[in-house]
Amino acid sequence: RGIFDNKHSQWTFVDWDHDGDLDFVQAFMPLQTIELRRWALGEILEMKRNGTSQAEINAWMQKVMGAELRFYRQDGDGRTNISWTELAGTANPFHHIGGLGVDFACP
Repeated sequence: RGIFDNKHSQWTFVDWDHDGDLDFVQAFMPLQTIELRRWALGEILEMKRNGTSQAEINAWMQKVMGAELRFYRQDGDGRTNISWTELAGTANPFHHIGGLGVDFACP
């Protein structure tokens, strides 16, 4: 899918796996346009009308609207053939970090 970036993403390069090349770490914030926020508000209001618990709504908001840490391992020789592979799920070294919410800051 490539590396999707927007003006709200924060990213850096680091040799995370100590193999001599730079990997890519990104704090990605998905819903940042007015249209998407309006869509999300409509979904939340519909969930409330349907009796969805606040805990379920909060979990949905975190999943859909919250920032996530993505990790891309550099593949190739690092000089002429540079590409990255996203490590998702438990392969992502940051998979256990949650709760960044919709407002976050990266150092």
